[in-house]
Amino acid sequence: MVPHDACNDVVDRIRFARRLAAVAQVADEPGHRQPFGFGQAPVSNLNLFAAGYGIITVLTVLGFALFEKIFPSWFIENKWTVGKNILLYLVIIFFIGSFNFFYTGLTTGMPLNLNTFFNFQVFTLSVTFIVVSAMTMVKYFKSLNFYRSEGEKVEKEVLGIKHSPDPELLVFKSENEKESLQIPMDSLLYIEAADNYCKFVFKKENKLTNSMLRSSMKKIEDQITRPELFRCHRTYIVQLRNVKRVNGNSQGYRLHFEGSTESVPVSRRLNEEIHKRLEELNDKLKITN
Repeated sequence: MVPHDACNDVVDRIRFARRLAAVAQVADEPGHRQPFGFGQAPVSNLNLFAAGYGIITVLTVLGFALFEKIFPSWFIENKWTVGKNILLYLVIIFFIGSFNFFYTGLTTGMPLNLNTFFNFQVFTLSVTFIVVSAMTMVKYFKSLNFYRSEGEKVEKEVLGIKHSPDPELLVFKSENEKESLQIPMDSLLYIEAADNYCKFVFKKENKLTNSMLRSSMKKIEDQITRPELFRCHRTYIVQLRNVKRVNGNSQGYRLHFEGSTESVPVSRRLNEEIHKRLEELNDKLKITN
C-alpha cells in the first residue's frame, strides 16, 4: 500500500539517470554551447567521448539506488520529504560532476585543479536543474495523489463502522501505577505523547477537554484491549470510531475528529495496518449485529 515500492523506486532512478544522461549528451552535440571546449576535445571519437558522461551518470544513479537498499534506515518512507528528495538529487549530481571531472581529466589531459572542479560542478548542476526539478515534482504529485486516494478509502471505511452506544469505562494507569484515569469509550478521541506524559483528548458533557497522565506511550498501549484503539503513529493512539474525516497530502493522511481543530497523522508505514484494522472492525460489527 505504499506509493513507491522497491521495484518502482529503481525504475524511477533509472528514468532519472536516462534524463540526466540525455541532457549531458545534448549539451555536447554540435550547435550547443560546449563548456571547457568539449567540441575540440583531443579524442578520436567525440560521440563515444560524450557517451562516457551518460554512462557515468547511469552508473552513479544506480549506485545510489543500491546504497538505499543496503542502508534502508537512512531512507525511511514516513520521514521522507520533498526537501530530502531535493538534497538527495543534489548529492547525486555532485558525485556525477566529480566523476565527470576525473573522467575528462584522464581522457583529455584537462588540468585537475580546484577551479576546473568547481566549474564542472556548476555546469553539471546547470544542465540537470530542470531534470531534478521535474523529477521532484513528479514524485511529489505522485505521493499527493496516492495519499489523497488512500485518505478517501480510509474515510469510507471509518464512516462505514456502525455506531452503537458503548458504556465501557476505559481505565488507564500511570507509569508507576499510582495514578489512573477513567474515560468512557465513546468519549475518547485520541491519546498523544507529550514528553514524559500522555495527553488524553476526550469529550465531557459535549465539550472537548483533556487530561494528562504521567506515562510512556508504550505503557498506555500495553493496557489497550479494544481494537477500536489504534496506534496510528509513534506519538498517537486514536479511537477509530470517533474519526469524522480523513484527508491526504504528499506526507500521508490525517485523521480529524468532531469538535477538534487538531488533526492526527497516520504513519505511512501503517497504511496496510489501518486498512486491516478497519476491515476487522467492520467484520466484527457485522457478526455482532
